[in-house]
Amino acid sequence: MAQLFLSLDELPLHCARAILKECAEHIHGIKLLDLILRYGVEDLRLKLFPGIFSNGEILPVFADLKVLDTKLAVRSTIQAMVDYGIEYVTVHPDPMVVETACRIAEKSSTKIIVVTVLTTDTAIGQANWQEHDRRVAERADIALRYDAYGVTCAVSDLSELRKRFAAKLRYVTPGIRERLDDPHEHKAPADPEKAVREGSDMLVVGRPIREPRVGVAPADAARSIRLEMQKGERH
Repeated sequence: MAQLFLSLDELPLHCARAILKECAEHIHGIKLLDLILRYGVEDLRLKLFPGIFSNGEILPVFADLKVLDTKLAVRSTIQAMVDYGIEYVTVHPDPMVVETACRIAEKSSTKIIVVTVLTTDTAIGQANWQEHDRRVAERADIALRYDAYGVTCAVSDLSELRKRFAAKLRYVTPGIRERLDDPHEHKAPADPEKAVREGSDMLVVGRPIREPRVGVAPADAARSIRLEMQKGERH
């Protein structure tokens, strides 16, 4: 079953906590970047999660770091994520980075996600699609070669990736928008039903929940997306 991760990027901590508390029952985890860089993992968890669930539950964290550095720095970064129990970490598709990250994380619960393309990339709508497909498949092949958990990709890439790699990888799709939503900077947006129908395992949604249409509460926006996801599951 596909999971919904809420992106809490670009928010002050108090706003992120308020939205998380409102939407927690409708999501499976949260995606973070700038809040991790600002507060650090340990301090952020202490500030973000207490009181969200009555049983003290902490949602899985997707650290969208897109790690790219020297081998030593990659080892250190991924080891820190492992030590803090971060569930998902994104890395650049450089073979050395992917291999190093996967080796550090292989005996832990931390899962490595390889970035194949940024859905904000202006080239998505302009590039030669054969070249685009080749590049995405090449990066997914690197992920598979080193036993990464999965890849991030556009929903429009899912059909070809599923044909080539089937369920050997998990597929994470940003740029999710309901039909009436502003696509913002995303060049290949797709609605939740289509994303799930095409084979997405994890949908990452930010502004459509954090900044929903007038008259719609964040919790209602999250609930609506979950309902659309369920429609996709039935196809």
